[in-house]
Amino acid sequence: MKDPKKPKPAKAPEFFAALVRSSYFPRELPPSITTRRYAEFCKANYSFFKSAQSTLISKTTNYETFTAPRLGSGRRSLALVLPLSQAGLSLLITQHRAKIRKIISENGTSLYRTDENISASRAFVGLDFRKWRAARARTFSEYQFILQADISRFFYTVYTHSIPWAVIGKDKVKDWLANKNKKKLDKHWSNGFDVALQSCQSRETFGIPVGPDTSRMIAEILLAGIEKDENLKSFLTVQPSFRLVDDLIVGFEDEALARKCLTALRRALWKFNLQLNDEKTVVLPSRAIFRDKWEFEHNALVVSDVDVAKQETDIYRMVDLSLRFCSEQKNDRPAIWATTRLAGLKTIEPNFLIILDAIFVFRWSSLAARHTS
Repeated sequence: MKDPKKPKPAKAPEFFAALVRSSYFPRELPPSITTRRYAEFCKANYSFFKSAQSTLISKTTNYETFTAPRLGSGRRSLALVLPLSQAGLSLLITQHRAKIRKIISENGTSLYRTDENISASRAFVGLDFRKWRAARARTFSEYQFILQADISRFFYTVYTHSIPWAVIGKDKVKDWLANKNKKKLDKHWSNGFDVALQSCQSRETFGIPVGPDTSRMIAEILLAGIEKDENLKSFLTVQPSFRLVDDLIVGFEDEALARKCLTALRRALWKFNLQLNDEKTVVLPSRAIFRDKWEFEHNALVVSDVDVAKQETDIYRMVDLSLRFCSEQKNDRPAIWATTRLAGLKTIEPNFLIILDAIFVFRWSSLAARHTS
């Protein structure tokens, strides 16, 4: 029996438009740069785009890049994909969204939510940071040893041919190719993503565009396939494990078992031409892992969304404390946290200029923190 409370999936043109509206541009772009009109055009002309789908994903294009500051130091390279190439990829996601949703939702570790929120122009809701923080805190408090793993330069090193491997199985794909059965692979829906991603980047097979949420959806398909590895799965299905894109945490009572899981993870990734970031991958006693003190202090800050006068005072206090945290920590995370908090306010008109000034201050403090680190 169907759940009467569960909303019906959006119609294809609406889902396609939502992908273009919110899953196309990297979030690091200034908010004045939007795809609202393009999304409206895509929705109104969905039939045309669908009829031209094979042409869109067969075109050879290249994306533009820009850089944005990243946590700690340096800058992160992000991609601006050609609109027609992005439309081709978004059409594939729209066409196979039920399969994609099934793959991601059945993966026990992923914290990527596949609920639709078309009213907010969200094809898929996406990463659940709140659940990540809660699961992390619970695991650290309940288990003696923690495996924290991070994939090295994940989006930049993904092999596009490995997407069908994740869905079909690497051995089966290799068998098809060895027995001159390439047509069977070409007809499989997952191979379309290999072709579409290559069309975005001059037919390069290494790396996928960094920044668009569509790339995260592809990443979830790939990582779900990696986590089906028999040896790795034997740990992830028994131990408490959860993943936010390429960051994985697994709790253990036994250190030796944690290190066996780490070995299984390395081998599973290696089969897909991926490697762990050794600087960020560790097995540690949970008592040796602490949150920074500023995070607790920052969480205690409250900015009123009702009382306008109090909101003004709260914002000034948040600015002062966040700048101090940035200076003490010599990184920009406190400024990013504060900006996110301000962006979540619903009552903004009375104090709009103050909020805008605060965001600009956080931007400059972020750059200053990087310069001094």
